[in-house]
Amino acid sequence: MAPSAPDQAPPVAPPKKSRRGILWMALGAAAVVLVAGAAVVINLAQDSGDEPTPVATQGEVVPQNPVSEAVPRVDELSATREGSTVTFSWTNPSPEDGDSYLWNTVDLGGASPTEATDALSATIEDAPAGQLCIDVILRRGDGRASEPARGCTE
Repeated sequence: MAPSAPDQAPPVAPPKKSRRGILWMALGAAAVVLVAGAAVVINLAQDSGDEPTPVATQGEVVPQNPVSEAVPRVDELSATREGSTVTFSWTNPSPEDGDSYLWNTVDLGGASPTEATDALSATIEDAPAGQLCIDVILRRGDGRASEPARGCTE
């Protein structure tokens, strides 16, 4: 073998591409393809030009007043006692077809179960001695109801 000259450097091999660099290049190319594909899809969707024709699904809608008239409270709520029977009576300030009344007794223990009537009075048999109160609600045929009105014996 011939001795090499001390002035000459050994030959240098060309650098190898690292695997990391190849991976980044592949990811970049994939991103470009995805962005281009998304742009094509969006463009096609906007340019389709086929607008759907609206189809009526129901008849004409007539707007209703969302704030209906308040149902008035019953008036002239009074009580009469005859022995252990108490009768409460009241008037309806603006009667309508289908009106009914909900009432319940009220005492320190709370309210009793609610009862319904179509009459303008409620009678309580075997009423306790002392003051007795009831709440009466006017209920319209369409389900709307008034605030309760309270009446008590004296």
